[in-house]
Amino acid sequence: MQQKIANPPNAKITGKTKASRWKQFAPVAVIVVVTMVLFSGLMALKKPPEKKARVKTGYLVETRQVFPEDVQLQVASQGVAKAKRQISLVAEVSGKVRRVADHFAPGATFDAGDVLIEIDPADYEVAVQRAEAAVAQAQAKLDLEQAKSEVARRDWKKYGKKGQPSPLVLNLPQVASAKAALESAKADLKKALRDLEKTRIKAPFGGIVLQKNADIGQFVTPGANLGNIANSDVAEVRLPLTDEELAMLDVPRLLNSQEAMVQFAVEWPVPETVPAGLWRGVARRVEAQREQSTLLNYLAVDIQDPFSLLEENPAAPLKLNTFLQARIPGKTLHRVFRIERSLLVRGDELNIYKPDNTLEIRPVHVLYRDKQYAYIDRGLKPGERIILTPIVSPYNGMRLRRTDDVVDDPPAASASAAFFSPVVTRQGAPV
Repeated sequence: MQQKIANPPNAKITGKTKASRWKQFAPVAVIVVVTMVLFSGLMALKKPPEKKARVKTGYLVETRQVFPEDVQLQVASQGVAKAKRQISLVAEVSGKVRRVADHFAPGATFDAGDVLIEIDPADYEVAVQRAEAAVAQAQAKLDLEQAKSEVARRDWKKYGKKGQPSPLVLNLPQVASAKAALESAKADLKKALRDLEKTRIKAPFGGIVLQKNADIGQFVTPGANLGNIANSDVAEVRLPLTDEELAMLDVPRLLNSQEAMVQFAVEWPVPETVPAGLWRGVARRVEAQREQSTLLNYLAVDIQDPFSLLEENPAAPLKLNTFLQARIPGKTLHRVFRIERSLLVRGDELNIYKPDNTLEIRPVHVLYRDKQYAYIDRGLKPGERIILTPIVSPYNGMRLRRTDDVVDDPPAASASAAFFSPVVTRQGAPV
C-alpha cells in the first residue's frame, strides 16, 4: 500500500519567510515614497533661476575726460635771500674803542649817519692842533716873504733903476717856497681832521647789524673788522633758470613790474600755521652771463623791506640766508591740456580710452612741464578720455572697461573680502 507523502516541511517555512521580509522592508519603502513625494512638491514650488546680465570683460580702469584751457604758467625756482647791500665796518685809524652805540648789536637797526663806534680821539685832536699851528706858522712866513718882495719892488722904482727886476731881487723864490709850505701845512691839517673824523665810525646807510666784532676797551688797528651791517631796505634773491624755463617767461613784462610779482615761501604750499609766511618781490634783471659751472641763467629779484620794519608791510620778517621757494608768473598758454606728469608713460605718451572700449597708446607733444603737470598742445582732442589707472604691460587694442560703466552686481563675497576691497571713485564729468 502506497504511503501518503506528507507536505515538505520547507514549504510552510518559505511562506513565512517572505512575509517576514516584507514586513522588514515596508517602512523603508514608505519613507522612500514619502521622500520622493515631498521632493517633487518642493521642486514644483521652486522659482526658476533669475537671469543675470552678462558681466562685461576687459581690464577695469578709471578714466577722465580732458578739455583744453588757458593756463598762466608759474615757473618754479629757488634761491637764498641775501642783503642787496652788505659791508664790513673796518677801522681806518688805530686806537682804543671808547664808545659803542646801544643799537650796535646783532639784529638792531640804525639810520644813515648814526655813530656806531667811537675810537679814543685824544691823539688825533693833538695832531689837529699841531697841524693848525703849522698852518699859522706857514701863513706868517708867507706874509713875511710877500712883504719883503713888495719892499724890494718899491726900492727898485724909488732909486730909478731901469728894466725889470729879477725874481731874486723881488724875493719871489722865497714867496713861492712860503706858499708851498703853507699848502703843505693845510694838507696836513686836512689829513689830521680826517683822521679825527675817522675815530667816529658812522653808518653809511640805514640798515641792520648782522655781526658785532668790537667792544669798549678793545684796541683796534687800521683794517680791523669791527662788524658787519646790511641795508634793510632791499634783499635780493638770485633764481636759477634753465633755457626752457626762461623761454616760458615774458621777460619785458616781468621786469620792474609791480603787478607781475614773484612770490616766495619757505615751502609750498604755505602751512596755515605759519602767519604771513609769504613774501613778494620785483624782478629787476636777467644777468648777462650764465653760471660757468651749471650753464644756468639767473633772474635777480628784489624783496622790499625784508625785515618788515615798515608798519604797512604785513609780511613776517625775513632772515637773510633763508632758502626760499619761488613762483614766477610766466606766459599764458592758450588751449592746452593740463595733465598730471605721472600719467605720461614711456616719455611723452598717454594711455587713451577709445570709444570701442580699447586702449590706444598715443604720443603727444608736451609744450612745457613743471614739477606737477605737463602742458600738452598737440595729440589730444577735446572730450577724449585719458586713463588714470596704471596698466601692467599695456598694448594697443587691449580690451578695457570703465569703472563708471560697471552696472552689474558683483558676486557675493565674505564680510572680510568686502572690507578689504578697494573703493572705486566714479569720474564721468568733464574737468
